[in-house]
Amino acid sequence: MTAFLGKKLMFVVAHPDDESFLAAGAIHQNRLAGGTNYIVCATLGEQGKSHLKRPISKAALKKIRKQEVTKAAKFLKVDGLYFLNLNDTKLKEQKKTLSAKTEKLIKQVKPEYLLSFGPDGISGHMDHIITGKITKLLAKKYHIPFAAFAASPTIRNNFDNIKARRKHGKYATHVSHAVPNLKLKVNTQVKQKTLGFHKSQAGPSTLAGSFSKPVKNSFLNYEYFII
Repeated sequence: MTAFLGKKLMFVVAHPDDESFLAAGAIHQNRLAGGTNYIVCATLGEQGKSHLKRPISKAALKKIRKQEVTKAAKFLKVDGLYFLNLNDTKLKEQKKTLSAKTEKLIKQVKPEYLLSFGPDGISGHMDHIITGKITKLLAKKYHIPFAAFAASPTIRNNFDNIKARRKHGKYATHVSHAVPNLKLKVNTQVKQKTLGFHKSQAGPSTLAGSFSKPVKNSFLNYEYFII
């Protein structure tokens, strides 16, 4: 059995939809294995306007994206969903607050495993990178095993397709993807259904229409981690 399945897991993400793209399959499988799942979402993703067909205020987008991730979490039967209400694209400037709020939830939930981003942030988004760094430091502080979301071989080989989506936010100038040591086959139907809740980010399809077909299939069929 995969190392973290059947345990109390806490997924610490930067934006609504991170949990669905990178870990919905793991969340589903963990529940089936008798484990429990908790999601901590640092921001409400108010800068994520790339796929919207009409102008919208940041306040309105926050509300929409909060509803989307709440629906996804309900579908996945998540045991706890927590919002830190920090500012999208500003986590580097708010890292002390991010750390303090995440630490408080770790003490409250007492997870057996922490999962978040690795140094590449998958897309190189600075919010992802900071969230993963803080979470890993807290995992070390509390002696909790840590697993990092990892880019699939398809994503690594088609990274230009990922970069084409980077219209909003702050990104690292150079991204070096580490090779995952855990490949998890996921329920494709569950993954697609979960991604479909994030309509504000989905473009013309239920899985971000600007992604190439190989990248879409990569997201839908497998999830990758570094343990």
